[in-house]
Amino acid sequence: MPHRAAFVRFVHQWERVPFLLLYAWLLSHFAKGFVADPNLVDGLYVLDQTIVMLFLLFHRQPAQISERPIDCIVALLATLLPLLAVPHQAPPVLPEAVCVFLILLGTLFHLSAKLSLRRSFGILPADRGIKSGGAYHYVRHPMYLGYWIVQVALLLAGPSAWNAVLFATVWVLLIWRIHIEERLLRQNRDYEAFCARTPYRLIPYLY
Repeated sequence: MPHRAAFVRFVHQWERVPFLLLYAWLLSHFAKGFVADPNLVDGLYVLDQTIVMLFLLFHRQPAQISERPIDCIVALLATLLPLLAVPHQAPPVLPEAVCVFLILLGTLFHLSAKLSLRRSFGILPADRGIKSGGAYHYVRHPMYLGYWIVQVALLLAGPSAWNAVLFATVWVLLIWRIHIEERLLRQNRDYEAFCARTPYRLIPYLY
């Protein structure tokens, strides 16, 4: 419908604005925390979100994209909300070295997925071509697995009620986002073959 297409075009044109604003908020918030308590975990989380921001700034709109407003809203919230995380303050659940390793692992996963997509990376649900190499060999949505690992690591480095509620919300949205994207991608016959080769969406042997 015309109004749906207009909404999607509007979101695509202006989606960078709230991301830039919240990214600036993240930087200022984590900078204050870093001055009070310099630590590698918080620094790596900011670096991780910076990578997401850089890809967002230079992506292009694919030819086939979902025109359902709810799909766009879910995708935007799932990507925006992690920018509202706060630096960890409580004692760590796991040693810092373990949390650092997990953040690096998660960043590697979603960065490898983004590099496979290159400038076709985007926020809105779309068919950006079927990728099966690299991290896509293990799960169908390695980018979201990477996000999940990074967020779990930040929680384990110093749990806070705010981050726990925030990330729990993000994970619900990510599951919803996966189903939205797969509904669109299953219109591509190649995706069915990809699903047969790679049966797990997010976590091997679980989901």
